[in-house]
Amino acid sequence: MAEASSETSTTEVCCSCSDLVLDYVSDTLGHREIPFANLKQTAQAGCSTCGMLLRGILTREQEIQEIEKVVLWSFGKTEPLNVNLWTEGVLKQELEFYWAPEHEDQKNSFVDHSPKASPAWSVIGRARHISPDSSSEKCFKLAQDWLFNCVFKHNCCGGYEDLPLPTRVLELLNDEYATLCEPESYEKGHYAALSHCWGLVVPTRLMKANYEDLKGGPIIISDLPKTFRDAVKIASTLNVRYLWIDSLCIIQDSEEDWQAEAGKMSAVYRNAAFTIAAHGSGDSNGGCFVTGASRQHEYSSIRGTNKDGVESNVHVRLSGFREPNRDEGLAHIAKGNKVKPLPSRLSTRGWVFQERLLSQRTLHYTGSELVFECRAGLQCECRVGMDTSAHATNFKREFIEEAADTKTGFRSPNLLPRWLEIVEQYTKLQLTKQSDRLPALSGLAGTNWEEIYWESKIDTPAYIFGLWKKTFHRDLHWRSAEHWSSGTVSTHSRREEEYAPSWSWASITGPIEYEKQVKGNGFEQDRFFKILEIIVEPSTKNKFGPGSGSFIAMCLMVPSKVVMVDHQNQPAYIIASRKALKGRTACPYDTFHPDITDGHPEVSDRQDCFLMITSSVTENSHRDTPMGLVLVKCGDSYKRVGYLRSAGYTTDEWEEGCELMTVRVV
Repeated sequence: MAEASSETSTTEVCCSCSDLVLDYVSDTLGHREIPFANLKQTAQAGCSTCGMLLRGILTREQEIQEIEKVVLWSFGKTEPLNVNLWTEGVLKQELEFYWAPEHEDQKNSFVDHSPKASPAWSVIGRARHISPDSSSEKCFKLAQDWLFNCVFKHNCCGGYEDLPLPTRVLELLNDEYATLCEPESYEKGHYAALSHCWGLVVPTRLMKANYEDLKGGPIIISDLPKTFRDAVKIASTLNVRYLWIDSLCIIQDSEEDWQAEAGKMSAVYRNAAFTIAAHGSGDSNGGCFVTGASRQHEYSSIRGTNKDGVESNVHVRLSGFREPNRDEGLAHIAKGNKVKPLPSRLSTRGWVFQERLLSQRTLHYTGSELVFECRAGLQCECRVGMDTSAHATNFKREFIEEAADTKTGFRSPNLLPRWLEIVEQYTKLQLTKQSDRLPALSGLAGTNWEEIYWESKIDTPAYIFGLWKKTFHRDLHWRSAEHWSSGTVSTHSRREEEYAPSWSWASITGPIEYEKQVKGNGFEQDRFFKILEIIVEPSTKNKFGPGSGSFIAMCLMVPSKVVMVDHQNQPAYIIASRKALKGRTACPYDTFHPDITDGHPEVSDRQDCFLMITSSVTENSHRDTPMGLVLVKCGDSYKRVGYLRSAGYTTDEWEEGCELMTVRVV
């Protein structure tokens, strides 16, 4: 950590830095450009503010002869001042200047979290030093303060009352021992839940063979994998008596127990006092805590005086930014740091999607810093105050809208308005076992099932293989998507075993998507399309899991053929009316989106098929164009093989030669 002395101050406003009075582009965005030669000249002439900037730059950048200009950016009076160094029209280095109270270097000092600015310069906002180790006392004190403030000050996050315990939890007896206990159904308490990656290393597991041993005798904490040991330390330090870990609280070789517990994931994560997310490890041996240079804890310190003689400390480090496409934009990553934290594998896993959404509060132990997330926003180790911007709150608020009961005032999550976005984001993530495609979303489905859309007098369940009965018609209109969340090209295959009906997105592997028209206001059910019956036969005790089923509908069926052509060196699937093959070029045709893209198509060239017209969309041209499912005959029923959204022909044109039928789709 570098230290330098201050220059003498001047009462005149400097022509270079203007004593950090910036030109504001908006209410919060300030900007100023200073030629580096001018900055050096005015610093030498006695401007203390220019001297402070120059000395701060020198603590992080030695090759100053290459610098052409310094660009200052302020993103708010409680944010660090960004100081960008430019060379030959290229951004060379990004630094941030911040202020921290003197006592913050002392032990257990994170008490006052109010956003403030430097006493000398209002554009240099307060920030925190990043601890070299996320297991430090400072990090634990910070986590305690975050939890306390959330519980007692955030009305949208809920309190800290005792809630029902899961079927099994680890009871933390002391620093050395824990025991696996099965609370009575009426027992309540506080517990933490662990969100982690299993990876290629199989973690310690609860099995039929060791069930009695783990339940009957004490578990030696030092024998557990490091991620589990770290989670125990976090829970104990934060005064939580119980800990839930999936591999130790679900009997892993019991299909019956696994299915039963998978259906309870909603309650497990929603009722947890907080969730511990181990981003810094790819398996159970890596641990929750991260140490070393990837945490970007290095900073330099200087002292400076403004033109009025007010003195202040100023700290300088590499600028940190949240990258939306990396680890869901949770943590700040320093640009230019030689040691970058590894991307979080946890953020790419399908199971973790619902764990993060359902949790009231989450402590994210990332590779670069500690982050706290709740419904109110994000708080991180390197900044002071809460980020309540759309970026910080959208993950939970974008997907879960709350509906208040008018009689009781109780607020319950409502997933339905954002269900299509939930499915899109979820299917872009990875699953080790494709058989988890429905169970890994069952916790979210369970959130709605009991509190929002349970229809006790109707035989058909409210939730049907990833679709909702209330919006069943809309939810049918999915299609295979081209890319995973990582940006890599995806492929899709149909599950061989009977896992879900062909009209459910759960029947295929890979990401799916809904067109914007399906999610928009112009989307309408076709006037002839009507669902008559939905038949559901679950194959497990998890009512949100796999099974078989069908729906019976009255609809317009357009006899068609699939034609495969070479379009720009890529195979294009065209669905056309049979009449088009007789030379009638005016007959409707359009691009066919097959469900399967793994090189083993379910349909062949010139194969007979049917277009089930389900919907129409009215766009700016005021022309109704159809959407529908592409079906093939399968005995007395039909099976979905793809999706069509016609853009070139109207619904009326497609309906020429069609037949009104009652069909069963399996």
